[in-house]
Amino acid sequence: MEGFKGSKLSHYLYCSSCWAHGMAETLPFDPDDLCKEPLDDYGKDKFASEMYLKEQYRQNRFPATIIMPGQISGPGWTIINP
Repeated sequence: MEGFKGSKLSHYLYCSSCWAHGMAETLPFDPDDLCKEPLDDYGKDKFASEMYLKEQYRQNRFPATIIMPGQISGPGWTIINP
């Protein structure tokens, strides 16, 4: 967060992933649920980033929003689920 100090940043948007949740028992995911069980390193890294941003908000009021799209894909890419 040091890189943003003194900047004109008004809001930080972070694109996480449903992979941070792991296997879902209920849908939709609860974005405030901290009981996540990522299945792989990608999900674990996304979850760690979410936790870091939430902590920065609690400690420093860092203006972040976390979004967690279920699927982002494009031509030639097969959609996969956790």
